[in-house]
Parts: sequence; C-alpha cells; structure tokens
Amino acid sequence: MVLSDFLYQNITLESYHSQDAFGDPSYNAAVVLPARVSFRQKLVYKLTGEEVMSFCHVTVSQEVTYKDLITLSDGIKRVPLAVRHARGRDGSLHHSGVDL
Repeated sequence: MVLSDFLYQNITLESYHSQDAFGDPSYNAAVVLPARVSFRQKLVYKLTGEEVMSFCHVTVSQEVTYKDLITLSDGIKRVPLAVRHARGRDGSLHHSGVDL
C-alpha cells in the first residue's frame, strides 16, 4: 500500500507568500489536497517551545510550514501548531504531519 491509499479526505491549503508593511500575512491561492484528518487530543510543542493541546492531526503528501493556513471541512482557517516532515532515504519529502 502507498500513502495515497490513506488520503481519502480533503483539506484546503493556502501557502504563505509574504507580509505587508503592517505585518499582515499574504497567501498564495488556495489548493485542495487529499489528506488524512484524525481528531484526537495530544500535547504538542509550538515553534516557540510552548506546550499546547492539539485536537486535530492532518497528514498530507505536500510540504507544510508553520505560516501556512489549513482549512478543514468545517470552513475554519487554522495555522499549524506543530509540523513534522517524514523524508525518504534519498532525502525527498514523503509526507507532512500537521497538528492543529
């Protein structure tokens, strides 16, 4: 089995582009991606080192950063709390695990 067999749900990803003079972020066009969405409670560490509770884990086959926006089926845009990248033996990205 390959990863794509498990990605039977969809998310919308808006990748971070830049920020304006006031510090407001700007994003690239939204892209619908196949994903695996799991609702579970888990303590994770944010990029700042703060420990917070995550209630959703998303697995996608594309690279996700901490500044990107993810929209689930409920329509609410979320910024990732924690991001992990799994890489293959050759160093290429296999998938991203994102805690929301």
